[in-house]
Amino acid sequence: MKKKKIILAVPKNINEIILLVVLFFSSTILYSQVAPNLNVTLKLKIKEGDLKNSQISITKKGAPYKVIDPSKGGYAVDLNLGYEFEFTYSKLGYITKIVLVDTHVPEHRENGVFEKLVCEVELEKQPQEHSINHSLPSAKIAYSNSKGDFSFEKEYDPKAEKTREKEKNAVSQKAKITPGTNSQNNAIPVIIKQSENKTESPSYKPAVKNREEKVIQEDNKKITIITINNGVKDYIYRKEEYGWGTYFYKDNKGITENTFTNETK
Repeated sequence: MKKKKIILAVPKNINEIILLVVLFFSSTILYSQVAPNLNVTLKLKIKEGDLKNSQISITKKGAPYKVIDPSKGGYAVDLNLGYEFEFTYSKLGYITKIVLVDTHVPEHRENGVFEKLVCEVELEKQPQEHSINHSLPSAKIAYSNSKGDFSFEKEYDPKAEKTREKEKNAVSQKAKITPGTNSQNNAIPVIIKQSENKTESPSYKPAVKNREEKVIQEDNKKITIITINNGVKDYIYRKEEYGWGTYFYKDNKGITENTFTNETK
């Protein structure tokens, strides 16, 4: 019986060895490299109820993207960077909630690794006297410059954010230095003040029967929520403190600092 010969290809010189090493590591890097994304686990809780007939729908740039059955537990999704998504948590007979997810990141973070997030939302029953329908997001996931990663903002007011963006842009225009001036000696500090609501009704201080105060400290802001109950109705006051200014609200409507101070004593 003839024995079969096994022939091995052995590099003949150092150049061939170096070439083989380079090809090996290049193929390994290409194989392991994947498009960067944000990983979010979606969870749903039902207050005084179960997850039967509930769902989480996801849209991408306003178009349908995915529908999830939350009764099977947490569901992890990978979201591409550079888009806007919306998570809509819903169940028949409960108040629907929407979470805005903005996956835009600074240029230097496009190829980075991001912390995995858990987006857990709790739904409450619809009140018997009237139906509540939210068409705007009540929470937001977005990149935080101060944190250097994505963060979950559980109390989000899109109308207030648009107002702040307009005021910041206006201040940026005013703060531009005239050519030929010394930016260090002639720059004038600008103080941002909340624009007063001209249509605001005269200040009415409710009779205080019960007062509750809650403070929420986040990366780039501090929120103080004060609830005043006069025995009939709850009045919700909110103060938002940022590095560039402070804003005051009563039942989600802008008010002045004096009104906030007088009515929450």
